[in-house]
Amino acid sequence: ESAERDGPIVVTRISTSGGQLWGVNIGRYSTRYRAEQVLLRTALSDIGALGEALRKVVQTSRGFEANFVGMTREAADLACRRLTARGVSCETFGPAG
Repeated sequence: ESAERDGPIVVTRISTSGGQLWGVNIGRYSTRYRAEQVLLRTALSDIGALGEALRKVVQTSRGFEANFVGMTREAADLACRRLTARGVSCETFGPAG
């Protein structure tokens, strides 16, 4: 005997970031493609500092922001210091912004 369900089934997931709410912004670009390209190239060039971070492009009214997210504050700070040492400008950001 099968039970019928009325309406849609709602599936939820709990965030697994566990306090990893920090990130690194490496610039704003005119196209999503360019932002994704820069994120990938940067991730591959410093896999040690960015290997666990997620790459995320955010569209704003001023362009496409290239971000690495899902990091602890310490990991974001370290990654940005390493990027800066290689001549890549970056900014860290936290839960409030």
